[in-house]
Amino acid sequence: MLLDSGPKQGAARPRRRVVWPLGLLVLLAWGGIFFAAGFAFRDFIRPSLQALTGRTQLDDALDSVLRAPGRWIRARVRPAPVETLHLDIRFRHLRKIHEKREEALAQGLLVTADDDMVPAEIRHGDRTLPVKLRLKGDLSDHLEGDKWSFRIHVRRGDALFGMRRFSIQAPSTRGFQAEPLFFETLRQEGVLAPRYVFVDVRVNGKDIGLMGLEEHFSKELLESQRRREGVILKFDESLFWENVLVNGQHGPYDNYRLAPIVPFGGGGIEASPTLSADLAASTALLRAFVEEKVTASQAFDEELLGRFLAVCELWSSLHAVRWHNLRFYFNPVDRELEPIGFDGNLQAHYVGNGLLVLEEPIGRLFLSDARVREAYVRNLRRLAGQMVDGSLPARLRELEAPLLRVLQAEFPLRAPVDFGPLVARARELDLLEVAGLANFRTPAPRSERSWPAVVVASLVEDANGPLLELRNPLPLPVRIETLSVRSNRADDGALPGLPLRLEPTDVGGRPEPVTLRLPGQAARAADAVVEGTAVVDGAARPYRFEARRSPATASGPLLPAVDTETLLRRHAFLARDEDAGFLRVRPGTWSVEAPLLLPEGLGLRMAAGTTLRFAPEASLVARGPLDFRGRPDAPIVLEPRDESAAGAWRGVLVLGAGQESRWSHVQVRGTDAFRLGAWSLTGAITFYESDARLEHCRFTGNRGEDSLNVIRSRLTLLEPVFRDAASDAFDGDFVEGSVVGGLFEDVAGDAVDVSGSQLEVRGTVFRRIRDKAVSVGEGSRLVASGLLVEQSGTGIASKDRSEAVVSDSTLRGIEHVALMAYVKKAEYGPASLQAHKITVEGAAHEALAQTGSRITLDGRSVPETEFDVDRLYREGYMKK
Repeated sequence: MLLDSGPKQGAARPRRRVVWPLGLLVLLAWGGIFFAAGFAFRDFIRPSLQALTGRTQLDDALDSVLRAPGRWIRARVRPAPVETLHLDIRFRHLRKIHEKREEALAQGLLVTADDDMVPAEIRHGDRTLPVKLRLKGDLSDHLEGDKWSFRIHVRRGDALFGMRRFSIQAPSTRGFQAEPLFFETLRQEGVLAPRYVFVDVRVNGKDIGLMGLEEHFSKELLESQRRREGVILKFDESLFWENVLVNGQHGPYDNYRLAPIVPFGGGGIEASPTLSADLAASTALLRAFVEEKVTASQAFDEELLGRFLAVCELWSSLHAVRWHNLRFYFNPVDRELEPIGFDGNLQAHYVGNGLLVLEEPIGRLFLSDARVREAYVRNLRRLAGQMVDGSLPARLRELEAPLLRVLQAEFPLRAPVDFGPLVARARELDLLEVAGLANFRTPAPRSERSWPAVVVASLVEDANGPLLELRNPLPLPVRIETLSVRSNRADDGALPGLPLRLEPTDVGGRPEPVTLRLPGQAARAADAVVEGTAVVDGAARPYRFEARRSPATASGPLLPAVDTETLLRRHAFLARDEDAGFLRVRPGTWSVEAPLLLPEGLGLRMAAGTTLRFAPEASLVARGPLDFRGRPDAPIVLEPRDESAAGAWRGVLVLGAGQESRWSHVQVRGTDAFRLGAWSLTGAITFYESDARLEHCRFTGNRGEDSLNVIRSRLTLLEPVFRDAASDAFDGDFVEGSVVGGLFEDVAGDAVDVSGSQLEVRGTVFRRIRDKAVSVGEGSRLVASGLLVEQSGTGIASKDRSEAVVSDSTLRGIEHVALMAYVKKAEYGPASLQAHKITVEGAAHEALAQTGSRITLDGRSVPETEFDVDRLYREGYMKK
């Protein structure tokens, strides 16, 4: 508005203008701006500040903004060390990625397929690694700006940071530093969780800044956390996301009971008979839990499951408990499922007042088991107490500090994790009682416009032949109109008895299957295809479906419960011990005609002079300590009933004993690898999570892969004798302990072979060892002295980031190499071996260090040599 300076001299005075309507408009405009700013602050600015700073209170968020310049300057002046990855993608492959991104942004959801993978390279330092990659992440937050999320597979057997499969994603998609702290809390509780680091990434030369590198589900994840390679399962969520894509909502497919169970790394499983058998067993076990034929504690390690749920509750991570984010490891030793923590989504806060685990139907099923419920409440109260007293936040702050130093160079607004809301909630959780758990209900969804699937069909092979299971996922009736079976060898044609009605399934409820026995020849073929059509009441078109192959549901827990009274009636040689925690074997010589399974928590005692003779399929399974006390003149003997090779028995398995097992003067003869039904292990005598002290024990004539296998346990072997082993003598995985004295003789594999272990070997003799006398791998530490190795393929080998220190020892008659250091598994890296006062006589090579690995002889470095380890294995080095 222009203002007049007043009337001109001599001119008539103008009339006063009426300005109030214009003033009103100005006031209204300012008011609109004020209210718009208020809405913008409430709906955009404040949430953005909270997300960027990680602080829930506005004053804390504003304080973090004021501190940002100082953080940025400190991060630039004293930068934190961070690895840099150069990702190189050729133009035509990058164009394919761009097209996939545009498709995902247009439909609001990324739907991936196997052929989305494109070749690329990662340069890290002076290494260039061939990889395959694709976009990853369900929603568009993984595709914003330049920070696109990628799933990456390293090719040709190589690895990066000890990982072959991993993802990179914007730190904001996982709550910045909150996600690795969540994972670390899980790992401190013994629960599996991916490794997670921040890296600086450049794509085709363009710096896209910091990204979170998260390990994917593979054997490297398991081995890095002291687990054996095994099957990792998940619920197939494809129907869930397809319905979101089609209808924009979760609907009836938000139901774990309808989801097929699928493994990670299917190709590697198919190539391994052992993993294939474990896949069938684990899928059947998980399906039995889903169908409520077994309880949670019968299918899962209830302590680890309780701890996983407690950590999720403590961190208010509902996302990690959602059924489609759950991942399960099948432990091949104890045949139980373990949870793997994943995707805490901690940038989103749980806002409910109750227990978040109970918000998810599968969480309620977990906690319907009294043993899981007790473990959950006990661990939750313990962790809540640590949160309230400050001990847990203090530990996490130590871990957080270096992460923040890295993050604040690019995200200076980022403040430390706000533990205030977690502490406040922990005060309430600390009062939780087992009897105080409440139930929640799932709300019904809106009606659907289209259905991704109206029948979930499974083709199951059981003892009586192929069985077709049909389930209705919808809250509406479904009618099967056609159903046919065919294969390349036969065509059974259409099945009779149609149409067939499938009753509705309540949303989130358990669908009742309709089962049909398939008698024809085509159904029995490996390539059988069972397909059909179905219609939904009120729908205008029929839906096609095809059955997926599935193992039969387990009829009960893999290791059945044992009743003590029944056991005593069945085996006359067993009796109650004076100690209520033990049974005992009566003195004498006894035959064991069938597998001997002891009740959980009960140990077994045997006195000097006792002999047990086992039938070929017989074994001993204990979930308590074994106290076997023989004498030099009256040893305890465990041997086959039949002395022939075909009579080899199935050995001893000790699981989670809780106390140390003590053996003295025990003789174990004529064993084979443990097997109980479809359950098989590599060891004839196996201690799993069960400490053991074995003194003056003899293991002879083992036909299996390992005479003695000790896993995740403490072990003392005092003056052992291993003789006539068809493969390895002692195999230790994640062991802490010692071998003192003793003799290893006539061993067709390795005499001592450990991985992920800390082992001392003193004064031990090794004779006629076909493979390696002592082998340490996968990040092990060996201290050895006073060894005598005679006539061995290889003397002492250190591999895969292991360290070996050997002194005052003699190696003679070595066919290949006396001392070796090399890399067999690229994900671990170089190894080292220090030798002091070593005498080597009659070896083809004294020492051989692969380039990058290191051997020193009395302080002198052995020249490194470039060689192909795989070729050496093929040529007979270290070959069993």
